[in-house]
Amino acid sequence: MIKESLATIIIPCGPGAEAALDTAESVEHYCPEPHDVVFVDDCTSDGTYEALLAEKRPNWHILRNEKCNGFLRLVHTLCFGLRYIQKELRSRCILKLDTDSLVIGGGVITDALQYMKANPDVGLFGVYEVDYNGPRNFTA
Repeated sequence: MIKESLATIIIPCGPGAEAALDTAESVEHYCPEPHDVVFVDDCTSDGTYEALLAEKRPNWHILRNEKCNGFLRLVHTLCFGLRYIQKELRSRCILKLDTDSLVIGGGVITDALQYMKANPDVGLFGVYEVDYNGPRNFTA
C-alpha cells in the first residue's frame, strides 16, 4: 500500500549519528504537517544507521546503500532514495536536507507547498537560502 502525506523529506546520511538525529529532531519539531522522512545511509560504520533505527518513528523510512557511494557519488544515494519515494510514498512535494542542516522555524512545508502551487513546473526542492532578516528565498 502506498503511503500518502503532504511532503517527503529526503536526507542522505554519511557518518555522524548525532548530526543526523539533530536534523531529524528539527524536522519533527518544526514540521507538524503530515510528512515522511526518508533517510539514505551511505553504508556508515560509525553507528549512524543503528542510531537512526533505534530512534525510528512511524513516518521515518530508513534505507541503506549496498555499498558506500561517498560524496562524489551523492547523486546515486539520492536516486536510491527517490526511487523508494516513487514506489512507496505519495506526497505533494519532496524536500532535501543534508545531515548537517537544521530546520530553524515553522512553515517550511506550508511555504514549499504554496511555492509548488504557484510554480507547477518545479518538482523537487533542494537547498534554499534562509536570510534571518527576511523571507525564505526558494530561488537561490
